[in-house]
Amino acid sequence: MIKRSADQIKFHYEVEKELAARLRRATREERKQLYTPLYDELFRTVSDHPMLHANSMHDDGERMAHLKWLTGSLHNNAVYLELGPGDCGFASRVAAMVALVHAVDVTEKLLGDSPTFPDNLRFHVSDGTGIPIEDGLVDVAYSNQLMEHLHEDDARLQLEEVYRVLKPGGQYYCVTPSRFSGPHDISKYFSTEAEGFHLKEYALSDISAVFKGVGFRSVQPYMFFKGHPFKVPYVLLAALESILAAIPQSLAKPIARARPWTRILGLNVIATK
Repeated sequence: MIKRSADQIKFHYEVEKELAARLRRATREERKQLYTPLYDELFRTVSDHPMLHANSMHDDGERMAHLKWLTGSLHNNAVYLELGPGDCGFASRVAAMVALVHAVDVTEKLLGDSPTFPDNLRFHVSDGTGIPIEDGLVDVAYSNQLMEHLHEDDARLQLEEVYRVLKPGGQYYCVTPSRFSGPHDISKYFSTEAEGFHLKEYALSDISAVFKGVGFRSVQPYMFFKGHPFKVPYVLLAALESILAAIPQSLAKPIARARPWTRILGLNVIATK
Protein backbone atom coordinates (compact mmCIF):
# COMPACT_ATOMS: atom_id res chain seq x y z
CA MET A 1 0.00 0.00 0.00
CA ILE A 2 1.47 3.35 -0.99
CA LYS A 3 1.46 6.37 1.31
CA ARG A 4 -0.42 9.37 -0.10
CA SER A 5 -0.34 13.06 0.74
CA ALA A 6 -3.37 15.04 1.90
CA ASP A 7 -3.50 16.71 -1.54
CA GLN A 8 -3.53 13.34 -3.31
CA ILE A 9 -6.36 12.07 -1.10
CA LYS A 10 -8.34 15.29 -1.68
CA PHE A 11 -7.84 14.97 -5.45
CA HIS A 12 -9.01 11.34 -5.31
CA TYR A 13 -12.11 12.41 -3.36
CA GLU A 14 -13.00 15.18 -5.80
CA VAL A 15 -12.60 12.92 -8.84
CA GLU A 16 -14.54 10.00 -7.35
CA LYS A 17 -17.31 12.23 -6.00
CA GLU A 18 -17.88 13.75 -9.46
CA LEU A 19 -17.87 10.37 -11.22
CA ALA A 20 -20.19 8.85 -8.61
CA ALA A 21 -22.60 11.77 -9.01
CA ARG A 22 -22.88 10.89 -12.68
CA LEU A 23 -23.91 7.36 -11.74
CA ARG A 24 -26.41 8.59 -9.16
CA ARG A 25 -28.06 10.91 -11.69
CA ALA A 26 -28.20 8.34 -14.48
CA THR A 27 -31.16 6.21 -15.47
CA ARG A 28 -30.90 2.41 -15.34
CA GLU A 29 -30.29 2.22 -19.10
CA GLU A 30 -27.61 4.89 -18.87
CA ARG A 31 -25.92 3.15 -15.93
CA LYS A 32 -25.59 -0.07 -17.96
CA GLN A 33 -23.15 1.86 -20.14
CA LEU A 34 -21.46 3.83 -17.35
CA TYR A 35 -19.98 1.47 -14.75
CA THR A 36 -17.07 0.29 -16.89
CA PRO A 37 -16.00 3.67 -18.38
CA LEU A 38 -16.40 5.52 -15.07
CA TYR A 39 -14.29 3.04 -13.14
CA ASP A 40 -11.75 3.01 -15.96
CA GLU A 41 -11.66 6.81 -15.79
CA LEU A 42 -11.19 6.73 -12.01
CA PHE A 43 -8.22 4.38 -12.21
CA ARG A 44 -6.73 6.28 -15.16
CA THR A 45 -7.09 9.69 -13.47
CA VAL A 46 -6.20 8.68 -9.91
CA SER A 47 -2.98 6.83 -10.72
CA ASP A 48 -2.15 6.40 -7.03
CA HIS A 49 -5.50 4.78 -6.22
CA PRO A 50 -4.84 2.16 -3.50
CA MET A 51 -6.55 -0.59 -5.49
CA LEU A 52 -4.03 -0.17 -8.30
CA HIS A 53 -1.18 -0.83 -5.90
CA ALA A 54 -2.66 -3.60 -3.77
CA ASN A 55 -2.46 -7.33 -4.22
CA SER A 56 -5.69 -8.96 -3.03
CA MET A 57 -3.73 -11.69 -1.25
CA HIS A 58 -1.45 -9.29 0.63
CA ASP A 59 -4.01 -8.83 3.40
CA ASP A 60 -3.69 -12.49 4.24
CA GLY A 61 -5.34 -12.03 7.64
CA GLU A 62 -8.73 -11.08 6.23
CA ARG A 63 -8.49 -13.10 3.04
CA MET A 64 -7.41 -16.31 4.74
CA ALA A 65 -10.27 -15.87 7.21
CA HIS A 66 -12.65 -15.55 4.28
CA LEU A 67 -11.11 -18.60 2.61
CA LYS A 68 -11.66 -20.57 5.82
CA TRP A 69 -15.26 -19.30 5.87
CA LEU A 70 -15.84 -20.52 2.32
CA THR A 71 -14.10 -23.85 2.69
CA GLY A 72 -17.09 -25.66 4.15
CA SER A 73 -19.03 -25.08 0.93
CA LEU A 74 -16.20 -25.71 -1.56
CA HIS A 75 -15.30 -29.08 -3.08
CA ASN A 76 -13.44 -30.51 -6.08
CA ASN A 77 -16.49 -30.47 -8.33
CA ALA A 78 -17.79 -27.05 -7.28
CA VAL A 79 -18.35 -24.08 -9.56
CA TYR A 80 -17.37 -20.83 -7.82
CA LEU A 81 -18.40 -17.30 -8.78
CA GLU A 82 -16.61 -14.19 -7.52
CA LEU A 83 -18.07 -10.72 -8.10
CA GLY A 84 -15.64 -7.81 -8.05
CA PRO A 85 -12.49 -9.98 -7.95
CA GLY A 86 -9.98 -7.13 -8.41
CA ASP A 87 -6.69 -8.65 -9.50
CA CYS A 88 -8.19 -12.16 -9.22
CA GLY A 89 -5.64 -13.13 -6.56
CA PHE A 90 -8.27 -14.55 -4.23
CA ALA A 91 -10.20 -16.19 -7.08
CA SER A 92 -6.97 -17.84 -8.23
CA ARG A 93 -6.44 -19.24 -4.73
CA VAL A 94 -9.96 -20.69 -4.74
CA ALA A 95 -9.37 -22.14 -8.23
CA ALA A 96 -7.02 -24.72 -6.72
CA MET A 97 -9.92 -26.04 -4.61
CA VAL A 98 -12.76 -26.25 -7.16
CA ALA A 99 -13.56 -27.39 -10.70
CA LEU A 100 -14.29 -23.99 -12.26
CA VAL A 101 -14.11 -20.32 -11.30
CA HIS A 102 -16.03 -17.46 -12.92
CA ALA A 103 -14.72 -13.99 -12.01
CA VAL A 104 -16.98 -11.06 -12.96
CA ASP A 105 -16.06 -7.36 -12.77
CA VAL A 106 -16.91 -4.05 -14.46
CA THR A 107 -13.28 -3.32 -15.34
CA GLU A 108 -10.10 -5.11 -16.36
CA LYS A 109 -7.89 -2.27 -15.06
CA LEU A 110 -7.08 -4.07 -11.79
CA LEU A 111 -5.71 -7.16 -13.54
CA GLY A 112 -2.40 -5.56 -14.46
CA ASP A 113 -0.70 -5.51 -17.85
CA SER A 114 -0.17 -9.23 -18.39
CA PRO A 115 -2.55 -11.15 -16.16
CA THR A 116 -2.13 -14.90 -15.85
CA PHE A 117 -4.92 -17.11 -14.54
CA PRO A 118 -5.27 -20.76 -13.60
CA ASP A 119 -6.63 -22.82 -16.49
CA ASN A 120 -9.98 -23.23 -14.73
CA LEU A 121 -10.59 -19.48 -14.16
CA ARG A 122 -12.77 -17.48 -16.57
CA PHE A 123 -12.84 -13.67 -16.37
CA HIS A 124 -15.89 -11.73 -17.59
CA VAL A 125 -16.55 -7.99 -17.91
CA SER A 126 -20.06 -7.02 -16.74
CA ASP A 127 -22.29 -3.98 -17.21
CA GLY A 128 -22.63 -3.80 -13.41
CA THR A 129 -25.54 -6.22 -12.96
CA GLY A 130 -25.41 -8.93 -15.61
CA ILE A 131 -23.64 -12.26 -15.00
CA PRO A 132 -22.85 -14.05 -18.29
CA ILE A 133 -23.31 -17.57 -16.92
CA GLU A 134 -26.07 -20.07 -17.52
CA ASP A 135 -28.84 -20.75 -15.00
CA GLY A 136 -28.23 -23.00 -11.99
CA LEU A 137 -24.51 -23.53 -12.61
CA VAL A 138 -22.91 -22.08 -9.46
CA ASP A 139 -22.45 -23.79 -6.08
CA VAL A 140 -20.87 -20.87 -4.22
CA ALA A 141 -20.85 -17.13 -4.99
CA TYR A 142 -18.73 -14.59 -3.13
CA SER A 143 -18.20 -10.84 -3.10
CA ASN A 144 -16.13 -8.67 -0.80
CA GLN A 145 -16.81 -4.91 -0.70
CA LEU A 146 -18.88 -4.93 -3.88
CA MET A 147 -22.58 -4.51 -3.16
CA GLU A 148 -22.12 -0.98 -1.80
CA HIS A 149 -20.60 0.08 -5.14
CA LEU A 150 -23.87 -0.53 -6.99
CA HIS A 151 -26.82 1.79 -7.32
CA GLU A 152 -29.58 0.50 -5.04
CA ASP A 153 -31.74 -0.57 -8.00
CA ASP A 154 -28.78 -2.26 -9.69
CA ALA A 155 -27.86 -4.13 -6.50
CA ARG A 156 -31.24 -5.83 -6.61
CA LEU A 157 -30.85 -6.64 -10.31
CA GLN A 158 -27.43 -8.16 -9.66
CA LEU A 159 -28.83 -10.20 -6.77
CA GLU A 160 -31.50 -11.53 -9.10
CA GLU A 161 -28.68 -12.63 -11.39
CA VAL A 162 -26.80 -14.28 -8.52
CA TYR A 163 -29.97 -16.10 -7.53
CA ARG A 164 -30.49 -17.19 -11.14
CA VAL A 165 -27.02 -18.70 -11.59
CA LEU A 166 -26.94 -20.46 -8.19
CA LYS A 167 -27.98 -24.08 -7.92
CA PRO A 168 -30.86 -24.88 -5.53
CA GLY A 169 -29.29 -24.79 -2.08
CA GLY A 170 -26.38 -22.73 -3.42
CA GLN A 171 -24.94 -20.02 -1.20
CA TYR A 172 -23.90 -16.40 -1.68
CA TYR A 173 -21.20 -15.19 0.73
CA CYS A 174 -21.56 -11.41 0.74
CA VAL A 175 -19.30 -8.98 2.62
CA THR A 176 -20.29 -5.31 2.70
CA PRO A 177 -19.62 -2.56 5.27
CA SER A 178 -22.21 -1.40 7.78
CA ARG A 179 -23.73 2.01 7.17
CA PHE A 180 -23.68 2.64 10.91
CA SER A 181 -19.87 2.85 10.96
CA GLY A 182 -19.61 4.56 7.56
CA PRO A 183 -18.94 6.13 5.26
CA HIS A 184 -16.33 3.63 4.13
CA ASP A 185 -15.33 5.07 0.75
CA ILE A 186 -12.92 7.96 0.11
CA SER A 187 -15.51 10.42 1.47
CA LYS A 188 -14.82 9.14 5.01
CA TYR A 189 -12.09 11.80 5.20
CA PHE A 190 -14.44 14.64 4.25
CA SER A 191 -18.09 13.78 4.95
CA THR A 192 -20.46 11.96 7.27
CA GLU A 193 -22.23 10.39 4.28
CA ALA A 194 -20.89 8.24 1.43
CA GLU A 195 -20.37 10.52 -1.59
CA GLY A 196 -17.95 8.45 -3.65
CA PHE A 197 -18.43 5.10 -5.33
CA HIS A 198 -20.19 3.63 -2.31
CA LEU A 199 -23.59 4.39 -3.79
CA LYS A 200 -25.40 2.74 -0.88
CA GLU A 201 -24.13 1.34 2.41
CA TYR A 202 -26.39 -1.13 4.20
CA ALA A 203 -27.74 -2.24 7.54
CA LEU A 204 -28.63 -5.88 8.16
CA SER A 205 -32.34 -5.08 7.84
CA ASP A 206 -31.71 -3.44 4.44
CA ILE A 207 -29.67 -6.25 3.01
CA SER A 208 -31.90 -8.98 4.42
CA ALA A 209 -34.99 -7.40 2.85
CA VAL A 210 -33.31 -7.26 -0.57
CA PHE A 211 -32.02 -10.83 -0.40
CA LYS A 212 -35.34 -12.27 0.71
CA GLY A 213 -37.21 -10.12 -1.80
CA VAL A 214 -35.18 -11.76 -4.56
CA GLY A 215 -36.03 -15.23 -3.23
CA PHE A 216 -33.19 -16.29 -0.90
CA ARG A 217 -34.71 -18.39 1.87
CA SER A 218 -32.29 -17.46 4.65
CA VAL A 219 -29.72 -14.80 5.55
CA GLN A 220 -27.20 -15.68 8.28
CA PRO A 221 -24.79 -13.01 9.59
CA TYR A 222 -21.27 -13.87 10.74
CA MET A 223 -18.40 -12.13 12.47
CA PHE A 224 -14.68 -12.91 12.46
CA PHE A 225 -12.56 -13.27 15.58
CA LYS A 226 -8.87 -14.18 15.40
CA GLY A 227 -9.34 -15.35 11.83
CA HIS A 228 -12.28 -17.63 12.55
CA PRO A 229 -15.90 -17.13 11.42
CA PHE A 230 -18.67 -17.28 14.00
CA LYS A 231 -22.42 -17.07 13.54
CA VAL A 232 -24.03 -13.93 14.96
CA PRO A 233 -27.65 -14.35 16.10
CA TYR A 234 -29.77 -12.36 13.67
CA VAL A 235 -31.92 -10.93 16.46
CA LEU A 236 -28.84 -9.68 18.33
CA LEU A 237 -27.46 -7.78 15.36
CA ALA A 238 -30.90 -6.44 14.44
CA ALA A 239 -31.42 -5.21 18.01
CA LEU A 240 -28.03 -3.48 18.07
CA GLU A 241 -28.80 -1.74 14.78
CA SER A 242 -32.18 -0.62 16.12
CA ILE A 243 -30.49 1.01 19.12
CA LEU A 244 -27.93 2.77 16.91
CA ALA A 245 -30.69 4.01 14.60
CA ALA A 246 -32.59 5.49 17.54
CA ILE A 247 -29.77 7.57 19.03
CA PRO A 248 -28.08 10.68 17.60
CA GLN A 249 -25.52 10.00 14.88
CA SER A 250 -22.89 11.81 16.93
CA LEU A 251 -23.17 9.01 19.49
CA ALA A 252 -23.99 6.12 17.15
CA LYS A 253 -20.93 6.40 14.91
CA PRO A 254 -18.27 6.30 17.66
CA ILE A 255 -20.00 3.25 19.14
CA ALA A 256 -20.27 1.53 15.76
CA ARG A 257 -16.59 2.22 15.01
CA ALA A 258 -15.34 0.85 18.34
CA ARG A 259 -14.39 -2.74 18.94
CA PRO A 260 -16.01 -5.16 19.49
CA TRP A 261 -19.04 -3.54 17.86
CA THR A 262 -17.32 -2.93 14.55
CA ARG A 263 -16.64 -6.66 14.27
CA ILE A 264 -20.26 -7.54 15.02
CA LEU A 265 -21.79 -4.85 12.82
CA GLY A 266 -19.69 -5.55 9.72
CA LEU A 267 -22.00 -7.34 7.32
CA ASN A 268 -20.66 -10.81 6.52
CA VAL A 269 -23.69 -12.83 5.48
CA ILE A 270 -24.44 -16.16 3.86
CA ALA A 271 -27.64 -16.13 1.82
CA THR A 272 -28.97 -19.56 0.85
CA LYS A 273 -31.11 -20.17 -2.23
